[in-house]
Amino acid sequence: AVSYAAYFNYVLPGYVSMNWALPFGGTSNYFRRSAIKAIGGWDGHNITEDANAGILFKLFEFSAIMLFNIETIERPNNGKLFSSVAKQHTRWQGGFLVTLLVHLRHPFQMIGLLGPLGALHVFCLGMTPVYGALLPVQLLFTVLRFFPVEAISNYMAVAMTPTLLIAWLSVIIGNSLFIVTFLLGGKKVKLPWYKTVQTILTMYVFSVVVGFSAIKRALINPHYWGKTSH
Repeated sequence: AVSYAAYFNYVLPGYVSMNWALPFGGTSNYFRRSAIKAIGGWDGHNITEDANAGILFKLFEFSAIMLFNIETIERPNNGKLFSSVAKQHTRWQGGFLVTLLVHLRHPFQMIGLLGPLGALHVFCLGMTPVYGALLPVQLLFTVLRFFPVEAISNYMAVAMTPTLLIAWLSVIIGNSLFIVTFLLGGKKVKLPWYKTVQTILTMYVFSVVVGFSAIKRALINPHYWGKTSH
């Protein structure tokens, strides 16, 4: 519930306010038929065809808005919660990665139509499972950087110097935004703060599991739906 509240009440509205492409997954959507025809219809081979359509709408200069105070979200409610949500997020993130790969066939066209920030947004959205899968690698590098063996820590310090500033900014800003949106999501669903903190910590592990699963899905079986009961 916290992740849904954070995503649909804060993350997606943030995309709208920034005038970025809006991935439509998980909501009740209403489209103009003329807009659907203009973008060439749905991509029947993309398991997140709604997210892909959101990017195409922006490429064709159509606008999208979100209506609030109306509950339209369907959450997985069968079986074990973790496995059900993981299955759903694997579908989402795998589809996001496939969508990115599709649009990267014409990268300069995407940048020209969306602008640098808009194109970066699409790139970051598609790379979501990669970020999750790389979390253990990031933790390993951090441990080695402060490893008690001086030769190892010094080597890592030198190796990390060229990207150190960007890396720290990414870690601080990215994690801060992630934590704040989840805290707001927890408040939205009236969850005690300590349970929200537990959820945040669980989500880091969840991101690793789903990241690897989504990458595997995108590379090996990109058209598999893996539908969850709602």
